Amino acid sequence: MSPNPQPKTMTKNNEPTSRDLLSPEFDAIWKAIQKWDIQRTEGEGYAHATGTDVMIILNAVKTFISAQIRRAQQQSYEKGFIDGGDASKNQESEIIICQLKEAEQRGYERAKKERIKR
Repeated sequence: MSPNPQPKTMTKNNEPTSRDLLSPEFDAIWKAIQKWDIQRTEGEGYAHATGTDVMIILNAVKTFISAQIRRAQQQSYEKGFIDGGDASKNQESEIIICQLKEAEQRGYERAKKERIKR
């Protein structure tokens, strides 16, 4: 069962540039689809694949990969908060304040012990 064809939106981003034509990604997709007959609009008939078709696929793949990278970075960032790694500046400040309070408390305890010894 094949998916329903979706109408293409023609934009400048879908037209390959000379740089696109030389990219290995463009070439790989072109080699995969160059013999396809594509129905761009339902009921309009089929035509051979073009560079525009390659760019539509390539742009969709790039968008998908970028979203996956952003999701992985977000998860890594959130994991840092949970695991205590890569603390934010706020967290670093809170840690320093806690350490200072602990040191201050130890100082009081040490002074108290010295007074008791006297």
